[in-house]
This record gives sequence, C-alpha cells and structure tokens, in this order.
Amino acid sequence: MNELTTSEAGTPPDNLHAELRALIAASRQRLAGAVNAELTRLYWTVGQRLASEVLGGERA
Repeated sequence: MNELTTSEAGTPPDNLHAELRALIAASRQRLAGAVNAELTRLYWTVGQRLASEVLGGERA
C-alpha cells in the first residue's frame, strides 16, 4: 500500500478518521456541558442581583 492509504503506525485512514471524529465529538459534548453550566451560573447571579437591587429582596 502507498502512504496515502495507511498512516505511519499502519492504521487504515478510515480508522484514524473515525477515531478523530469521535475525539472531536466528545470534546464538543464536554464543551457544551461547560457552557450550559456557566450560562446557568450567570442567569442565577443576574436573578439574585435583580431580586436584591430592584425588588429589595421581596418577592415579585
């Protein structure tokens, strides 16, 4: 086989491609979880500030 059909480690390109796609997908999943957690934290903090400053700690 030539260099275009196998990598240096002897792994077929399809396997390498599948592995890289899985790594990217897993990274995207972790990133989405981190972003969702940070947005939740942000909205909670904004809500607390509004409740204390605008509402004076009373219920709306």
